Amino acid sequence: MKRPVFILISMIVLFSATGIIYYFSDRENNQPPAIARTNTVPDTSRIVPDTIFIGESIAEIHPPVSGLDIKYRSFRIKGNKAHHLRLPSGTTIDIPAYAFMDKNGKTINNLLTLKYREFHDAADIFVSGIPMEIKLGDKIRHLSTAGMFDIRAENQEGELTLSKGKKLNVTMASQTRGNGYDAYYFAENREGWIKTGKSKILSDPELLQIRKVKADISEEMINIPLGEEFFIMNYLSLLDVMFQDDWTEINKNRKNGAVEAKAKAYGFQWYDVWSGDMVEFGGNQYPASMMLWKYHEGVRFPDWASVENSGVKVIPTQERGVYHLVINSGERLFDVYAEAVMPLKSLFVYPAEFWKNNYEEAMANILNEELRIQNEAKILRSLEVFQMGIHNFDKILKEEGALIAKASFSFPQNMKNGFQPGVVYYIPEDNRSVIKLPKTDWESVALLPGRKGRILSVLPDQSIGFYSGNRYKNIPFDSIRRLSEPAYEFVMEATPRKATALVDVKELLGL
Repeated sequence: MKRPVFILISMIVLFSATGIIYYFSDRENNQPPAIARTNTVPDTSRIVPDTIFIGESIAEIHPPVSGLDIKYRSFRIKGNKAHHLRLPSGTTIDIPAYAFMDKNGKTINNLLTLKYREFHDAADIFVSGIPMEIKLGDKIRHLSTAGMFDIRAENQEGELTLSKGKKLNVTMASQTRGNGYDAYYFAENREGWIKTGKSKILSDPELLQIRKVKADISEEMINIPLGEEFFIMNYLSLLDVMFQDDWTEINKNRKNGAVEAKAKAYGFQWYDVWSGDMVEFGGNQYPASMMLWKYHEGVRFPDWASVENSGVKVIPTQERGVYHLVINSGERLFDVYAEAVMPLKSLFVYPAEFWKNNYEEAMANILNEELRIQNEAKILRSLEVFQMGIHNFDKILKEEGALIAKASFSFPQNMKNGFQPGVVYYIPEDNRSVIKLPKTDWESVALLPGRKGRILSVLPDQSIGFYSGNRYKNIPFDSIRRLSEPAYEFVMEATPRKATALVDVKELLGL
């Protein structure tokens, strides 16, 4: 019997922040100060070796696009010492001495590698391929995350596990407020998600303290219209902002002269280059291609960079807000230094004329918004880790009011070339879950009306088929419900962007 696939949106925005894990302190045999934590020992008696209880879609991990998965942050620690690690986002990991053992049960005293990665939003979940489905009784439900992490350890002999009686304390920085989130452990290739306890929210004075934001911008005032030293990487990023990731409107207005004239009023130039890197502004992370830039030198991007639609490597420097931009085509190499002035979304909050006459007011409002965003993500969820692997702070999605209908998905002929994908993915508006819709389930899909869900698919050439939130909310649910055999065809649109980097997915989803 085919199972219905449930789709839901909620209204909370998930903080999307990544960072490089760095070593904070190394304290031999000293435990960190005690704080209240949730005991989350998994019920391992229910994990039966070599048995897949609920099939590969909810017990196995399959990244949809090769090479886009979230990378681990790896660093070396000594097995016989206690360690305290901290992420720039505020997440901390406390590791006791003698915490790890090898497959033979031997305690590790020497150097080992700890690997850690976090998943904060739907884009992170999507590229990872981690399923968000869970079996409750005879029903399949879906999880909505307040933050997820994957932690592992290894040495030259292979993967390590926690020693008997040892545990790690992970305190994860999250933006999602509320106490209704449970802790889950992912038993890969076996049961899938296992509920292990309740999520505990802690208060960290360091994180909850309101900090003065130092803007990563020039001290000097910018004038509108901007000069030729200001630029954006590509016109598509500008359209993304102007039409709020509505791909129907973006495609419709790509050659709209009035829209182009509005952009030109700001006075910057644009190229046809792209970047998968992130930059910092006001303490927050943004895709490099979604920023307004200013050259630091007289040198400009060469014409061949746009002709070849070149990728730009964006490298931080020691000077605040300044980056080293490098293009390496294999045959030609170009580099220049430029300043990340502000996010495009901030620039386009106000028309060019307002910037010209009210610069200080506009900039103050932008910096206050960056401060608000930065301080939203100051909720700490604490977890005692007894097993290495993937852990999640989740709640079950509500599914009341669903319309059960047969779904079909069509694609532009020039996009698919006769190929029909075997799976599409539903992304809720709150960006805290990804619901996998394999073709075997299209006969019975559950849709919730009145929401701005999005559907995407990735084709063999990594082009993305997309069904926007604005189109989804206009689906005639009442009319479909009255049909004797409810059905709906989702006409997918081709987007100009391909899934070549995580930032492509984030920009598509507006993250």
